[in-house]
Amino acid sequence: MNPTDDTDQLEDLEVETAPVRAVRLTFMGSLGFWPLFLFATSFMLPAVGKAAAAVLERRVLVDSTWLYPVAVLLAWYLCKRGKQRGSTDLVCILPYVIPALFACYWPVYFLL
Repeated sequence: MNPTDDTDQLEDLEVETAPVRAVRLTFMGSLGFWPLFLFATSFMLPAVGKAAAAVLERRVLVDSTWLYPVAVLLAWYLCKRGKQRGSTDLVCILPYVIPALFACYWPVYFLL
């Protein structure tokens, strides 16, 4: 066995820092609750009124709930790609703003 082969394998190994790991695990863990939110938006939360604005707000809530897992996976992919390119932790955590924006529509929906 050649010692340089081990060195090459270690250089290709990606090391995930603690802040990036914490953010990744938080958003991946939140996918466990996604079916509950999907059920709630689909069956338990009727539109408040028959006005076009109420129906549109409800549609945006349902669509943002459906797209949340896609946004989490997109953020994970962009973060992984950023780490491969040697980006800083802040740049790697930044894509997780996308699913956070989808999740932030829930309080906006109930407060307005």
